[in-house]
Amino acid sequence: MKSRISLVCIVVLMVMVVPGSAAPDLSVTDVIVNPGDTRSDDLLRVYVNGGNVISAVVQNSGPDAVTGDFSVCFAADNVVIGCANVTGGLAADENTTISINWTPSCEDYPVMPGFPPQSLPLTITVAADCNCDSCPNCPDDGSSGTINETNETDNTLSLVIPATQKISGYDVIGGVVNNGYMSKNFDCDATEEPLQLVGYLDEVNFDMVANVSGTKISAFAPQTTDTRVHHIDLPDGAVVLGAGIYVDWYDDWGNYKTYPTGCLANLSMNFEGVDIMPEVVHYDSKAFGYYQSPKGSSVFNVSSLVSESGDYTSIIENIEPIGGNNTTLLGQVLGVYYIGADHGGRVQFWMLGGTDYLMAADDTHGSSDYSVSPESATATVAFPGEICLTDVVDAKLITFVTQGMSSGSDLLLNGEVIKTNAWNASTEAYPGSKINVEAVSVLSKLLPSNNTMGFRDNGSGGMQAGCAILTVVHAPAPDTPDLSVESVALNCDQLFGNRSNEISATIVNNGADCDESFNVSFVLSDGFSTVESVDALAFRDNTTVSIIDPTIRNAGAEVTITVTADCCGGITEGNESNNETTLDTTVVNNGYNGKTYTGGENITTWKTFDLNGDLVYSAGDSYYLSSYSNKHWTEYISNWTASNLSVPAAATVVEARLYVSYTYEKADVMPDNVSMDFNGITQTLDAHYCDAKLYAASKPYGMITYNVTNDFSADGNIAKLTNAHTGGGNVSMRGMMLVVTYEDASEPRRQIAVNEGFDLLYGGSKQCTTPDEATAWAPITGLTIDPSATAGARLITCAPGADPTEGELIFNGQIWADEWNDNGAHQIGISDRDVTQYLQQTGNVVGFRSSEDYMEASNVILIIEEGDTLADSDSDGVPDCWDTEDNTPPGYLTDSEGRGYRIGDVNRDGELTSVDALMILQAIAEYIEL
Repeated sequence: MKSRISLVCIVVLMVMVVPGSAAPDLSVTDVIVNPGDTRSDDLLRVYVNGGNVISAVVQNSGPDAVTGDFSVCFAADNVVIGCANVTGGLAADENTTISINWTPSCEDYPVMPGFPPQSLPLTITVAADCNCDSCPNCPDDGSSGTINETNETDNTLSLVIPATQKISGYDVIGGVVNNGYMSKNFDCDATEEPLQLVGYLDEVNFDMVANVSGTKISAFAPQTTDTRVHHIDLPDGAVVLGAGIYVDWYDDWGNYKTYPTGCLANLSMNFEGVDIMPEVVHYDSKAFGYYQSPKGSSVFNVSSLVSESGDYTSIIENIEPIGGNNTTLLGQVLGVYYIGADHGGRVQFWMLGGTDYLMAADDTHGSSDYSVSPESATATVAFPGEICLTDVVDAKLITFVTQGMSSGSDLLLNGEVIKTNAWNASTEAYPGSKINVEAVSVLSKLLPSNNTMGFRDNGSGGMQAGCAILTVVHAPAPDTPDLSVESVALNCDQLFGNRSNEISATIVNNGADCDESFNVSFVLSDGFSTVESVDALAFRDNTTVSIIDPTIRNAGAEVTITVTADCCGGITEGNESNNETTLDTTVVNNGYNGKTYTGGENITTWKTFDLNGDLVYSAGDSYYLSSYSNKHWTEYISNWTASNLSVPAAATVVEARLYVSYTYEKADVMPDNVSMDFNGITQTLDAHYCDAKLYAASKPYGMITYNVTNDFSADGNIAKLTNAHTGGGNVSMRGMMLVVTYEDASEPRRQIAVNEGFDLLYGGSKQCTTPDEATAWAPITGLTIDPSATAGARLITCAPGADPTEGELIFNGQIWADEWNDNGAHQIGISDRDVTQYLQQTGNVVGFRSSEDYMEASNVILIIEEGDTLADSDSDGVPDCWDTEDNTPPGYLTDSEGRGYRIGDVNRDGELTSVDALMILQAIAEYIEL
């Protein structure tokens, strides 16, 4: 009995000291979208192409504390949108709120602006203690987390956000929405600008006049009319080019209760007794939530109804049927543009129109928060085209905004704020119209092209950008011509050496029409000069005069080019001092030409061999290594096997040469900052060949060469190039080529010439070259050739960078187009071709020609086999030099290329079958021709 009691006590004691199985229990108790945004509790929405805050409340229900860090995974529609870390643990019965920032893309959520507004449903899922690599597919067994919990199945919570939501009994727009308070610059419609170009004019004595009329009518009911009168003053004799009325409006404020998307105005006009409908209706809206109220402008074309000064009456009508939609009517603008001003100047006129609803509303701007900063509540619009600023005497920017009225908004030109507190109450153009107009002189701030302006709301309660007009007035035309040389241009902006050059000059007439012909002279300081004639040149016109200078120069020469308009003084001008322009330039070589044209070397014969043996080559498994996608590479490795570079077992290697091609070197990597190991043995650089564009931003291309004869292995080889340049990268590698020459008594006698060099080529107008100039030449020297005692001649050429559709190979005048091929891995174009019939006793030369192809020329190998040119080793009637099948069995017939086939094998499939018999019978019956 005592023993049993003792055992029970021991068990009780063990239970008392063994740790319990308690642990933390994490769960997500709430998911919150854009906390802090106005009505975020009632209306769930995220803004496409805008910033959003997604928050989650993570609870530890205990009983133990979390002592380590853990991750929280956020996903939208089963796609990861972010992960956040909780650090420092989480006590039992405590919670913490974790947030991420998310910008839904237009590609993932194509919510387009416009009417009716679009929205998309969304499901946001948050998982606590889920490794980000597993997100969003977080298993419920805890295997992707770091915290052991009592319950691993309650770590995830999903929030479903519908596209239409019921608020206070009304359907409103939610989900993924377009935030209409932001400018149209930021919405998903890349084709629509905030304001569109209505028109551009370039006229002499042009001007415009505008008049605002009408006051706000809060409830402009169906079938209701309102009469507005505009007074317009025009000069006597003015010719009206165009006139339009812009009627501003917004939807009845409470319409969202009946129409969740709101309604567009449905207006017509009677203008001077003529009924017309809008030519276009511009609009924008907040596009979500309560008080979804489209705002816009209806544009009526009245060009044919305005011709002189006077009062013009318009009657606006809401043509909705009785019981239909109310509209809030605002003021309207009548704009008239005409010819007939008396300033005598030329005017450039741009007019942009539309509607862009803007309201900055975030945690620091405005009384509400809709995650809209002033930057995103800025509508930026462009005035396309160029402005000659030399004679501009006035420039004015006129802008129209609806419902500005408050202080705090900014008017920008070319990114600079040029007026603060713009479009406030003091700028209301007509009392009660709610139309604000700013007219600002911008003469000192114009750019010669690409001018832009911006409407920015800084949280002042919102406004609608409606119209931007830029007028630029030039001085009146002078009474006499004024010829000048505006610019002098060279082919590709360079004067090239070792070739002729095109030189062009732009002549402009800033004065009255020049109806007579005049001469333009080109004088170059090293001796060449010429004169060209121009027939006539109207006011503000320009013409380009071009010449060809045939002078051959050396790179480095300094040349001054002087171009003079009206060099003979035949035209009486208002200003004779601006007729001459000079250009100082330094002659450069065009590296895209062959080195024949740049003073460099041809691809010359490096070495010749005369032996019983042969030459083999292979690029192994080398590949193109890009420094763009591998910015910090430090090693480049290639391998060769006995199968892809086969040397006979009885052969003796005479020479093994490794060629390494590179491209677009950016930082002096080659050759001093690289080293080569071949089969584990450090190699010494044997030769470095390179070429470059040689002007402007010139980046070298080239080839480094190593003699690896002593370390070559017939069983296989490995080459490792190490890049020691700081940061690695800075040069891309095209590939490696291993070339082996061997001696073997069983082989025929062969003479082998190996030419090496490097020439960057592009033959085309894009680089101011021609195919003839962009030709690299490789003369073959050092061989004793007797074509009559030659069994065959084989030409191997390498053109790094040449694709299968690029480059022309030339051998002794014979041309093959689209010659070079790479294997899709490396970028060394290789050609291996029989050239026996084109071989000459002397003067053999190889050419690489570019016809609008970017390529390089590097290697030429000519292998000449001694023997009878007409030898026929398999006695099939086709000489070996043309025979593609050198083992035709006796008794076989052959085609013109020496391919054998059995007598009776009509379809040449290698078998005699009933098909052949049928074909013979059909031929006899004259159905087919054998």
